[in-house]
Amino acid sequence: MDYGQLLIAVAGLWGAGAGAVVARVGRRGVGTALLVVLVCVALAAATGTRPELAVWLLLAPLAVAAPGAGLPLAGAALALLGLVTLVPEHTGHWTTALLGGLALGAGYHGLTRIDPGGGGLGLGR
Repeated sequence: MDYGQLLIAVAGLWGAGAGAVVARVGRRGVGTALLVVLVCVALAAATGTRPELAVWLLLAPLAVAAPGAGLPLAGAALALLGLVTLVPEHTGHWTTALLGGLALGAGYHGLTRIDPGGGGLGLGR
């Protein structure tokens, strides 16, 4: 077993544990737990051995458990990925994360202009 396969296996175990908590606390089914596992494994396979993986694995169960929390999770991702830039071997930059956050905010703004009740932001009139 090479290092990449070990990393994917550990991400799967993290996803299994987090998925079980999400399913139990959120009163969701086994399908939600399996979705968390699949998302964590896919993130590990796509990200590889970079430090950014820790941020994605931390936020993935929250994103699956609380679909309406996209905007707060985007802010958390921006802050956490900014902290990861202090770690050696990172591949991200603050400016890229900031531009991505601005693009996400602009997208949410556009969606709430189109349909104020949609998007899960609680802005329905």
